Amino acid sequence: MEGAVKDFSLAQGGTLYLVGRDARTGELLGDATSCSMCRRLIINAGIDRVVIRNTEREYSVVHVEDWVREDDSLPQQV
Repeated sequence: MEGAVKDFSLAQGGTLYLVGRDARTGELLGDATSCSMCRRLIINAGIDRVVIRNTEREYSVVHVEDWVREDDSLPQQV
């Protein structure tokens, strides 16, 4: 993931497409997501949304601002 968002100027306002596959079988993982470190890289790169492939024909869209809002490591707004 780090290499995918290394040049932040190219990623700003963009969309990242994410697919997970089982390392042994190559099958799609229906619960693919990014780890907390990758989420921070995505947030810092200024990416607006992440499209995650759930099945061959189904996708879910995550708005990166939701990750920021739900991040419990950040100080709570008063």
